[in-house]
Amino acid sequence: MQNNDLKQRPQQFALRVIRMTDSLPKNMAAEIVGRQLLRADTSVASNHRAACRGRSKAEFTAKLGIAEKASDETSFWLESVEEAEMLPAQKFAALRKKSDKITAITANHRRPHSHHAPPRLDFQFLLPPRRHPAHLRLAFAQIPVF
Repeated sequence: MQNNDLKQRPQQFALRVIRMTDSLPKNMAAEIVGRQLLRADTSVASNHRAACRGRSKAEFTAKLGIAEKASDETSFWLESVEEAEMLPAQKFAALRKKSDKITAITANHRRPHSHHAPPRLDFQFLLPPRRHPAHLRLAFAQIPVF
């Protein structure tokens, strides 16, 4: 896959989503979902472009992270359109595939440039509370209780 193709793919997808939202029904729910879909998808294209023009690895990674989140949000809104049956499924099945592919590409492209390991879940709250060391227990025992 060419580097230029990676730059053009989100913008071409954004144009397809714009055309698709124009064909949504003219009711309040479709307008709200359409606006959210447009915001999320155009954010993917603009942040991907900003990442390609990034001045540092940190800026590149940050912008691609935003693009990845927006791409996932785009997938969510496309699923909402499908579940609400706002359009026939065959009209946007290809768009859903493209959206998932762009999310995967963005995520895979960002990971090698990330400086930090992914966050680990902290399950400390599931462990029983620690006992205080012996010298602290003695100090607490001498405090008068009123």
